[in-house]
Amino acid sequence: MNTLEAVARRNRGGDFTAALAEFDRLASAVKASSTATAVHADILASIGKIVAARALVESLQKIGKRLSSKDAATCEYILGKVSREDSDSATAIAHLQRAISLASQADDLYLLCRAQSTLLPILSDHSGPDVAGPLIAELRHNVTRLGDAHVTAHLHVCIGEMEAKCGLFAPAKRHGTIALDILKTYPNNWLEAMAENLVFALTLLRSDFSDGPARGLRALALAEKAGSGSMIRSCLGNLGNYFYRSGDFDRAVESFERGLNVTETGGERNNAIVESLARVRLIQGDIDNCAALLNRVRKSISTDDDRYLYAHRHTEVTYAELLAAQGNVHEALTWVSSAMRSSGRTGDQALFGSAALTRAELLQESGSFTDSESVLMSLSPAILSENTERYIQYERAIACGLRRAGDTETAKRHYNRAKRLAHVARHVPAEIEVERHWTRAESNTDPISPPHKTECAAILHGIAALVANVSNPEFIARELVSILDATGHIQSVVARKKSSDAQEILESATSEGSGAGRQVLQTISVTGGDAEAIDLEVQPSANFESAATLNAVAMVIEAIKELRAYRAERDEKATIWPVEEKFPNDPRSVISGHMAEVMNFARRIARAKVNVLITGLIGRQQNLQNRAFPRATGDQHVHRPGRTGALCFERCAA
Repeated sequence: MNTLEAVARRNRGGDFTAALAEFDRLASAVKASSTATAVHADILASIGKIVAARALVESLQKIGKRLSSKDAATCEYILGKVSREDSDSATAIAHLQRAISLASQADDLYLLCRAQSTLLPILSDHSGPDVAGPLIAELRHNVTRLGDAHVTAHLHVCIGEMEAKCGLFAPAKRHGTIALDILKTYPNNWLEAMAENLVFALTLLRSDFSDGPARGLRALALAEKAGSGSMIRSCLGNLGNYFYRSGDFDRAVESFERGLNVTETGGERNNAIVESLARVRLIQGDIDNCAALLNRVRKSISTDDDRYLYAHRHTEVTYAELLAAQGNVHEALTWVSSAMRSSGRTGDQALFGSAALTRAELLQESGSFTDSESVLMSLSPAILSENTERYIQYERAIACGLRRAGDTETAKRHYNRAKRLAHVARHVPAEIEVERHWTRAESNTDPISPPHKTECAAILHGIAALVANVSNPEFIARELVSILDATGHIQSVVARKKSSDAQEILESATSEGSGAGRQVLQTISVTGGDAEAIDLEVQPSANFESAATLNAVAMVIEAIKELRAYRAERDEKATIWPVEEKFPNDPRSVISGHMAEVMNFARRIARAKVNVLITGLIGRQQNLQNRAFPRATGDQHVHRPGRTGALCFERCAA
């Protein structure tokens, strides 16, 4: 016989469709209780039946003092969730704060963690992750106390989503991967869909389309199996973004429209899909439909605070682009300035970079070349580095500015680099936008200064592009072909991509070079691997300068590899919430707090030729330290080169 406990287990396990079916089979007397009604409302909210969930909760709240603290907390939690769906974040925050207070009174740690996890991204969206810091610390403590695998996985996904919105892609992916690792042992379709969708979204944000939509489709299948309306909508939104970037606009529109029909209400998450659909219409040149969609988003924002939610603040840049397409550059600049202010409040560096570059382009269109140059010069390297889409826009802005100033030859180099990077990234809308802005700049040329033509500047800009995109080996190879061609010290160069069963010429250049005779063909590895390698095949000219040029290229490639490794290490540390480190060869242990500091110190000194004395009571913690030294060096043996002593234990009490 079905019980309410079985329904609650299904609900907690992320199987909402099955939970609802089991609830419907409960006896009428069981379903009439306030606890059963609260569970029913929670399931309905998860499925996406927002109106019915709210009605049930409001009927329960009329009972007043007869509700237990746990049931009252559940009601407030559900109202917080549905208010977020209704795009009323202030009300959502109030309900969730009451839910947290009531859950604490009821000593329900599971419900407390759920309410805090739901509140966390709303606070971060409003005011940036720094404001949410105290809540992160408290939530982390509560999750550790609870010891529930699903709640732990959910926390990692929440932190990952927050980091992704701040541009911290590497740690965000790490949190998503940790969640997926946990869920291999403790399955939960809803949480696994969240984690898969997070990792898929990160590949889109990094313009990495190498794996296609497989991960997004898996996330959607899991969400449909769980029956989570909001998760189905989110997965369809990301699949739409993938198809949009890949140039399959019809499938993008289909995915977005499906996503908009999943849940009963609008809200910020629905508006994210509306804004994405507006971008498709804008790239297609359908200005009227784009305007209608963006106006729909604007009218749905009911409070000033809701303007700062992630989708809403990014919509401001899209609206500015629409206004520019309509010829209203002055108003477009106003919207871009608003987006830049929003980025400052929320710590959204991705938004700031996009808005600043859009502002630079708009200033060019209005004839304010000096102001546009000032904006471009104010951009920090961190804004331009390791974000393919943003660097394409940067090169586009430089190219169009030079074109409008009459320096066509130099402008063409930047235009070619923008096209090259967009092509390598397989970002079709970016390619279209580069072409569209270039055409607009050609029709609005206003020479204001004599052009300065120098190959040195072209080579310097090329090297800067390499440094900014160290994680994109295909672009690096193509750009090096352009740089080598500009030096005039090679006869030919070919960038070739090789796999186990095929070869592809990425880019090539041929010139007369300098000096007589032909040298032996030189091969320089850009990146190597078992599955795929990219090489430069260079035919140098017969002179000393050519030899120096080849050596310089080899040194640049090595420096790029070192920079890539450094950035990966830096990104691992740049996190809202540092993940506890697992020690090599001992993945079973996760250490935190003061013990983590001690273990990290042990790992740092493990390779030094020094004597180490470990004191303290015999126990698990000291044994961990004792074993940390050989493990930290990757050697399980006590004796190793450079060490003459053994690991000895002295029991003073013996």
